[in-house]
Amino acid sequence: MSSSLPARSVNVFASIAKFRFTRPLTTADFEANERVLVPLLKSQPGYQGYVEVEAGERESISITLWASQSDAEHGLVAIRSQLLDLIGSALDGPPERSFGEVRYVDWPANNARI
Repeated sequence: MSSSLPARSVNVFASIAKFRFTRPLTTADFEANERVLVPLLKSQPGYQGYVEVEAGERESISITLWASQSDAEHGLVAIRSQLLDLIGSALDGPPERSFGEVRYVDWPANNARI
């Protein structure tokens, strides 16, 4: 059994952020992100997609997909002030951030809200 990755390249770069909050997250928090944050991301060059995971009562993980590392870096800098306006007062410290090349993706057939 081989554990190697598929031969074809995905050519997508991911920014992963783990956010901790001072209060429990609500449905309204995630709806605000969808309403405010996603359009900001979509306006950035190289933006490919966004996934948000409720990782606990006071934690979320966001995965933002970009065409390149440069697009990720520039896009995140461009939306930083709006992001802080949206969630900054509820943050319990800065997010933990990781970046890397996406090596494999198996997405649902459409972009429907899960």
